[in-house]
Amino acid sequence: MPPVTAFLKTLLSTRSVHAAHALHTNSYRPTVISLPGFPGTFRLRTGTSDAKFLRILANGWDFPEYRIPIQCTPRTILDLGANIGVVSIMLARKYPRARIISFEPLPENFELLEHNVARFPNVQPIPLGLGAKTEECTYFLSDDACNFGGGGFCAAGSPTNLKTRTL
Repeated sequence: MPPVTAFLKTLLSTRSVHAAHALHTNSYRPTVISLPGFPGTFRLRTGTSDAKFLRILANGWDFPEYRIPIQCTPRTILDLGANIGVVSIMLARKYPRARIISFEPLPENFELLEHNVARFPNVQPIPLGLGAKTEECTYFLSDDACNFGGGGFCAAGSPTNLKTRTL
C-alpha cells in the first residue's frame, strides 16, 4: 500500500491527525494517542515497532499468527514478551472471559504495557520474563534505532559495543 494511502486509511480509522501522524512518522518521540472504540489512551514510542503494532490495531486488522483454527473458548492466555500490550488487548477483546497474563521483562516496555492494558480488567501485566528456572540474566539491548527496547539473551556483534541490562 502506498504511504499516502496507508496514512489516509489510518486517519479515517483514528479520526485524528495527531494519532495518524504518530502511527506513521519515522521520528522517535514518546507520545499518547486515543483510538476510537478503545477505552483510555495508548502510550507508544513513535518511529518504532510500537507504532506499527498500534497501527494494525487502529485499522481493525488482527495478527494472523494469533488466529486459532478451531472453535474454542480459552480460560487463560499467556502473552510471553507482551511488549507494549497490543496483542494482549487484541486477545482481551476477542476473548473477554479469558484471563490474559502478559509477561514483559524490559522496564521501558513494561511501563507502556501497564498503562495500555489498565482499562482491560482481564489482562494482568507481570514485569518478568518466563523461563525454566528463576535467575537473573543479562539482556543484550539492540542498537538498532527501530528496535527500541528490543534485544535478546544472546549477544550479537562485538562485546565492546553492547548495551546490557541485568534482569
